[in-house]
Amino acid sequence: MPSFPHHQIQDHPRCHLSYLVAEKTSKKIIFQSLARIKALRIANQSSSSKYHKEVCVTMRGSDKSEFIQLRKLLERSTDITKLSLSFQECANLKDKDFMQIFEQIKRMSLLKRLALDFSNCQELTDRGIESLARCLKICRNLEYFEYQFPECWSLRDRGLLILGDFLKRLKKLKYLRVNKSRPFEITEKGFGIFLQDLRNLKGLALDFVECSSFSSERFEQIMKGLAKLDTLERLTLHCESCPDLYIDEFLCCLEDNINQLKSLSYLKVTFAHMPKLSWSLGSRKKSIVPLEKRLTTLKSLSLNFMFCGTLTDDLFRNVGKFLQVFPGLEQLNMKISNINDQITHEGLISLGDDLKYLEKLHHADLNFSWCPKITKKGFEYLQQKLKECGDGEDVLLDLNVAHGGFLSKPGPKNLEVCLESDEDDVD
Repeated sequence: MPSFPHHQIQDHPRCHLSYLVAEKTSKKIIFQSLARIKALRIANQSSSSKYHKEVCVTMRGSDKSEFIQLRKLLERSTDITKLSLSFQECANLKDKDFMQIFEQIKRMSLLKRLALDFSNCQELTDRGIESLARCLKICRNLEYFEYQFPECWSLRDRGLLILGDFLKRLKKLKYLRVNKSRPFEITEKGFGIFLQDLRNLKGLALDFVECSSFSSERFEQIMKGLAKLDTLERLTLHCESCPDLYIDEFLCCLEDNINQLKSLSYLKVTFAHMPKLSWSLGSRKKSIVPLEKRLTTLKSLSLNFMFCGTLTDDLFRNVGKFLQVFPGLEQLNMKISNINDQITHEGLISLGDDLKYLEKLHHADLNFSWCPKITKKGFEYLQQKLKECGDGEDVLLDLNVAHGGFLSKPGPKNLEVCLESDEDDVD
């Protein structure tokens, strides 16, 4: 069992809290299912205020005695700078229970990072979120806020808008992550209004998971709010198991609105686990994107297509059109790593034709594992087109074709062919 320096830790027989304590200099305290609360109390009392401290707690179940212990723990943690609380399986906790926790957060004036996961908290209502919002206005040093509320069926737009009204008052808040998954009562229009006033944000991550009714039309309502964040530098969008969402329409919506994000330099979009996805528009015309729709500040673009089995060569045609929006792009990452026999070298040739618009491209990292119909012809054409990019400098091409139909010897110095398994690739 782990132990704290200079302290003998005894197991507490009535608690269900597992823990891991980092070295003295970090003062990081992690809990992963409530237990051994005495250990955390000792660590907290022995910590020096000059060190940054982090507390992470994941509650399992709705045992009232454990909840009381958590509240007492937080009473002793007023000087922490990072706090992560997860109530993933606490379906029976009510607003009044959460309010007790929020009151303790209000006392943490040094707090810089806060992550709250209310997944499956079905008794949490707008009244509880309003209480959270009023407590957060005291946390004037807050820089990062993560808010997850999947399967919180009692939440409505009202609570989200109240939360946004208080978050916009936190002048130091720079990074926000929100998981909007499966709460159908919260509308996309309300979500867009929630975002539009957070004008100080530098980074934003939005997760849409298992939203069966989520479509490009609904995403456009969110984009209306996003488009007003002119200080935003980093944007991450994760769409998973959304069967009504068409990738080409989604990219069209981004193409039409993203130029309003004047400071954006990093964009990552992930589509995952959409086996029933089909193209609604088919191949788009090879028209030139107007100058007024282009965004010159974007330097890094990452597009991930994970387990989207119905993708065809139209994917590359739509992506190629999308790339025209970013003439200042320096790094391109694209990943397709599931079995897909409908993507051929013709799609790659189409993508290569649009690379001419990326005059500042320095690095292309392409992962096309398990695409057996992509042949050497497509890659050679792509390599040729890359020579026309990069301000006259060679563009580094990292290529992963493990398990695909193209297994050749390494090419020129500016072409690196990776034939290893993609299992170790981490985004």
